Amino acid sequence: MQMLAGGALVLSLVATSLPWSRFGVGSGAFGAWDQPPRWSSLAAVAALLGCLAWGMRRTLLLASRGMNAAIALLGGLVVVGTLLSIWRPPAFTRAWIGPWVALVGGAIACAATLAEWRSRRGAPPARS
Repeated sequence: MQMLAGGALVLSLVATSLPWSRFGVGSGAFGAWDQPPRWSSLAAVAALLGCLAWGMRRTLLLASRGMNAAIALLGGLVVVGTLLSIWRPPAFTRAWIGPWVALVGGAIACAATLAEWRSRRGAPPARS
């Protein structure tokens, strides 16, 4: 599950490089990072921080509840930012491909992390 969550977060981060609207603001490459900050910025920053948290967890072998909670929360923030970006796109435009890809990635990352946390919760504590 840990690799699935990491791959999904990377997918969400890659989705920020796609166009987030059909035309106008956010319609070019890296559409989620366009200025001024919009709901897509929340999704983009959450995806970046989620990838960093997952990388720290992987390299430092930090499998704590706090790290799992942070990764699940950041995946959830990707979903929230993406949904708000779809429902409230920039004026006179509509959502394009980027938010839909990020939505899938954020939802999978959040669900995979919560599933892993739940499965470990019922397991006996590891001996050192």
